[in-house]
Amino acid sequence: MTATIQKIELKPTWTMSKVQGEVANMKAQMCFTAHSVIEKLSPEALTEYTNKMTEMKLGYFTKLNVKTPMDLVKAFGEYEVNLTGSNIEIYGTDTEAGLTFKTCASWQATKELMNPTVAKEKEMMENMNSFIGKLGKHFGFTGTTKFENEMLTVTFTK
Repeated sequence: MTATIQKIELKPTWTMSKVQGEVANMKAQMCFTAHSVIEKLSPEALTEYTNKMTEMKLGYFTKLNVKTPMDLVKAFGEYEVNLTGSNIEIYGTDTEAGLTFKTCASWQATKELMNPTVAKEKEMMENMNSFIGKLGKHFGFTGTTKFENEMLTVTFTK
């Protein structure tokens, strides 16, 4: 008896919400795993990894021709909303603008999948604050974060 080989062309069937959830989970797993392995190597290796990740993110936003704080929060918010399904509100002017993560899909995925310690959560927030500062500085702005009641607010000022 001869086996018949079946060929089936697969088509995307996941909803956008399912894709965003899986992206948020993958992002959390990759970042948390890479960070936990690299930090065991040396402080210098962790700094180099963090700097490379920052450079890649800055490259993305640079391509978007950001000119004002409002441009930046819109680009940052759209990236997070579309990629991971976070719930974000933006507000501001051309000289000061902010965004508030009503829910941050990557943060929730990290908490659910990795169960970080309080100390690790604090470290993660410090890393986010550092990134936001560098992102703002890259465009000539001041970038700050505020984490309150499980909501992150990011502000950029010209």
